[in-house]
Amino acid sequence: MKKQLKLNHNYLLLTLAAVIWGIDSTVAKPVLEVIPPITFSFFRFLIGSVLFALALTSANIPKTINKKDLLKTASLAFVDSIMVIVLINFGIKYTTAANVSILVSLLPPIIIALLAAILLKEKLGKINILGMFTATLGVAFLTNLFWGLKDLIQTQFFLGNVLIVIAALGWAIYNIWGKPLFQKYHPTTITAYIFFFATLFTLPLAIWEISHNQLQFPPKAIFGLLYNGIGSGFIGYFSWNKGLKAVSASKAGIFTYIVALSGVIAAVVFLKESLSPRFLIGGLLTCLGLYFTTRKVEGYEKN
Repeated sequence: MKKQLKLNHNYLLLTLAAVIWGIDSTVAKPVLEVIPPITFSFFRFLIGSVLFALALTSANIPKTINKKDLLKTASLAFVDSIMVIVLINFGIKYTTAANVSILVSLLPPIIIALLAAILLKEKLGKINILGMFTATLGVAFLTNLFWGLKDLIQTQFFLGNVLIVIAALGWAIYNIWGKPLFQKYHPTTITAYIFFFATLFTLPLAIWEISHNQLQFPPKAIFGLLYNGIGSGFIGYFSWNKGLKAVSASKAGIFTYIVALSGVIAAVVFLKESLSPRFLIGGLLTCLGLYFTTRKVEGYEKN
């Protein structure tokens, strides 16, 4: 019973992170009009680093990691900062929000499940595979994939779409490669180190970018920076990495589908977009798919 409650707690953490990240695209779009992508990414990691440093110094937890794990942690931070966050921010700038939602939501769970099966020897039962298929179908409805597929291959959006695909691959690598580190160290400790390294990696690029752009900080930019650093950075990454510590990478990847669900809800609430039958069908299928994916499979430990 206690094990089940703990597992449900980890599912809630993964859900929280996905909801925060889903709203992030709605918040980031107007900010990227006044703050360039790399600089925006740098502030995310800088704000997150300060918060993680405060958490690390005030909490009674191990504050260091083994020297042999430093290179792997730095490499993981490079993948997350440059290959994922920076490319997503560029992708948001060069393609449509719908395309970003489609590619970010649909690709990572599939890539993670395949890599987890090959590299981590994780297994999914038939009911879990059914859940993946159902959730994928749900996100296809949510993101208008069946009706908007032509937008993915239009020339003017091609660069942005390619960047998002690379970012999706990077997010899969982050989850698979980082899984052993998340199991080995306290979530606050390992995430703090990842953010410290990510800040260092994005700093020189941000300095170069700032030298070629005039920054503006209207209220929407300040709000976006704070949401990005505190919400998506500090709260989102802590919740996700803590959840990934106890949940298999393939199952954790499925929670990425919630990014699309929360993103559509955010668009309805904040951008006053209409709530269509397609959204209701997609939301129901996505939730049903998540239920099947997290079901216990006879013969396997539920994780």
